[in-house]
Amino acid sequence: MNEHQAVMNDTSQDIERLIHNQKSLLDVMPSMVMIIKEFDSIEYMNASATLFFGNLLKGESNNRLYTAEETINALLLLSRKGQTQKKPGEKLEEKINGHHVQYAIAPFIGYRGDRLSWLFIHDLTEEKNHIEELSLFHKSIETILTDKINELKESERIRQSLSQELNHLKDHLEKKEPVEGTMVGSSKSLRELRDMVSQVAKSDATILITGESGTGKELVANLIRETSNRCDKPFLKINCNAINDSLLESDLFGYEKGAFTGADNKRKGKFEVVDGGTIFLDEIGDISSRMQSAMLRVLQDGELIRVGGNTPVKVDVRIIAATNADLAKAVQAGTFRLDLYYRLNIINISDYH
Repeated sequence: MNEHQAVMNDTSQDIERLIHNQKSLLDVMPSMVMIIKEFDSIEYMNASATLFFGNLLKGESNNRLYTAEETINALLLLSRKGQTQKKPGEKLEEKINGHHVQYAIAPFIGYRGDRLSWLFIHDLTEEKNHIEELSLFHKSIETILTDKINELKESERIRQSLSQELNHLKDHLEKKEPVEGTMVGSSKSLRELRDMVSQVAKSDATILITGESGTGKELVANLIRETSNRCDKPFLKINCNAINDSLLESDLFGYEKGAFTGADNKRKGKFEVVDGGTIFLDEIGDISSRMQSAMLRVLQDGELIRVGGNTPVKVDVRIIAATNADLAKAVQAGTFRLDLYYRLNIINISDYH
């Protein structure tokens, strides 16, 4: 009898040792491990599960948004869903208490005949967030590269346009033909135009040329410049409607190093390049409200601020603007600034064709 009792004691100690070792092994596992009884209650939680959810066996929750009871119900629902798995131990994904988790169910029968299940859970939230961040990063890079390619295409188009204009000016200088010679005709309106130009060209006042497309606004600008006191100074022509808003701003006013992606060095804009000379702004009526504000600063204060900069830069440039739009109506419609209109319309030339 004593021998039988000793065997029973040894067996009991062995079982306790095995249970203790099993719990110790489960507690060092990074994954969350639980035992679910009859899909109706939680019988065991390892250290990782307790750290993540709280000691649910004692009614404690680590999540301020969810009570222990709500969390237990969610976990039991998870175990019931796991019954539908096609293969034992199949990894499934679900969202619980705001966390993305991967889980697997392994059913077994307890020594008392109870239906038990191992519930293994792995938190995927951080991994999912990293994947989303990486996806957003890739999209941002793709957008930046697309914008850069478009900027390069636009810059190449502008370069070709400027190259053609330069060749035209070279041909003009080689032939030594006065620009007014290109305005063929001796009608009364053309004679009146030449008389007006001779009167206003010598001043530095801003001139607004208005008229339909194809009526020779650029030729009028050439004539004004050629008969002005700035005829031997730089002269540039910009079609405001042919360049998108962001490129037009950096093209006219320049930019500071680091102002945007690709701005590796500071660059002067057209107003600084043509300082002391004349700039012809065609289709001025199409510029945005942001550009209108920047243009007003140049006309009103004789200064500009480069893109990405804060320091005003003084410039001395005569502006000749042209448009086929009715700026007075645009002012009434609220699409064009009244103060800019007044600054541009100091001298108005129209009905010259």
